[in-house]
Parts: sequence; C-alpha cells; structure tokens
Amino acid sequence: MKVLGAHHVQLSAPPGCEPDARAFYVGVLGLEEIAKPRELRHQGGIWLRTPQLDIHISPRVDDTLPGPHRHLALRVVDIEAWRIKLQIAGVRIEAAEDVAGWARFFCFDPFSNKLELLEVLA
Repeated sequence: MKVLGAHHVQLSAPPGCEPDARAFYVGVLGLEEIAKPRELRHQGGIWLRTPQLDIHISPRVDDTLPGPHRHLALRVVDIEAWRIKLQIAGVRIEAAEDVAGWARFFCFDPFSNKLELLEVLA
C-alpha cells in the first residue's frame, strides 16, 4: 500500500460562482477548465486542470468562509510577473517573506480563498 499523490483540491465558493470563478481561474490565472462528470454537473461549480492536480471550485452549502491559514499553493515561473499581473487585475495581494529557498506571496480569489504563489529562488 502507498499514496501515489494528490488528485485534486476542492475550494468553496458561493452558489452561482461559475462566472467569477472562470474570470479568475481561467481568465487571470490561465488554467484550463475541464468538463465535470455528467453526474455532478447539477451541483454547479467548475473544475480546472494544472499539470500536477485538478482544482474543483464547488458551491458551499453554508456561509462558512475559508479559515485564515487554509490555502492552495501553486508553483509558478516568473513570480514577479505574476505579482504585477495580479495587481493589474485588481487581485488582493498579501506579501510573504521568502522561505526555505522559495520566493512567495499570497493572493485571494473572488471568494476569499487564499492562494500562495511560489517560485524556487535561483
């Protein structure tokens, strides 16, 4: 027995989130939207693909917001270009100190989900 790796992460958003989710995750971050299985389409939300795992944006069933430390970390190339792109797009940015050989910062999607962008320091 062994764990093979991560398959997906699920982030919550309010019902009706699909247009804003597409605008941010596809339009700003450039992720690929993939089709949800037919059996799950009635639940709403969108699914996205990265080279290493999928991201599911799903409508939440209550008013609980994400906790302050929960976040999804994305490895990127050219972190400063990402910071500028997100600032131009009006995305909320939160500075973070470099740590353990990684340059990084946090940002927030339209639903208050926290994302960490990281790049290996040269």
